[in-house]
Amino acid sequence: MVFKTLINKTVLIIVFSFICFLGNSQERIYDVNLKKDVAFIGAGITLSILGEVLVRNTMPLTSLEIGMLSKDDINDFDRWAASRNSESAKLASDVILFSSITFPLISYLSAKSRNNEMDIAIMGMETFLINYGITNIFKGSFERIRPLAYNDAFPFDSKLDTEVKHSFISGHTSNTAAMSFFIGTVFCDLYPDMKHKELIWIPAAAIPASIGYLRIIAGKHFPSDVISGYIVGALIGYIIPTLHKRDDLNIGMSIDGGFSLNYKF
Repeated sequence: MVFKTLINKTVLIIVFSFICFLGNSQERIYDVNLKKDVAFIGAGITLSILGEVLVRNTMPLTSLEIGMLSKDDINDFDRWAASRNSESAKLASDVILFSSITFPLISYLSAKSRNNEMDIAIMGMETFLINYGITNIFKGSFERIRPLAYNDAFPFDSKLDTEVKHSFISGHTSNTAAMSFFIGTVFCDLYPDMKHKELIWIPAAAIPASIGYLRIIAGKHFPSDVISGYIVGALIGYIIPTLHKRDDLNIGMSIDGGFSLNYKF
């Protein structure tokens, strides 16, 4: 039901966007078109479904397996996370995660976004779907045990949930990084001559880093889960709008005043 609703909304966005583009195609900075973006969104939906199948087929830890877990089996870099437990950090990370879904809307505050608003909406949808799918594929494939399973401070019953085997990669971090880097890239594309781009990139980089730290303190992820999730999300958030960027190149040549070549890609 969730995927059916998501697909229906996606189709409506695509159809509406192409209607809106009829009058302002010359002022758009992104090249969103039916052929290319159906492929992007189709890939995103496929990855999301595959990821869901993998995580839903995860078998929970048994009581015997939990009893055999030892912090000594964790690598030195990650081991300290197995002693962390903070409910307030978990709640804060959840708030940031759900807030990150609205990040693409920030671009609408810019006057320059009025001719690209549907492009941004479609690319935001693609970024979310592709990152969500890839993140869950990692989780369902690696089935890494969360640090909380090694921590006696957590109730034993909480360690029997299938989510306990979805530590790698951090979904909170990857999803927030994807949306943060997406909006950072969009703003830099809208204002390529901006002098102080660090005003965009510092918060774009800091927000997912903060949520990653909170996930470690909450006992939900190891540092390597967070770092990997950050890299995956940041790359997807940057690559999607970059692949859509319109790039016009005019090459002029004159041979005896008579030859000219214009190339557009």
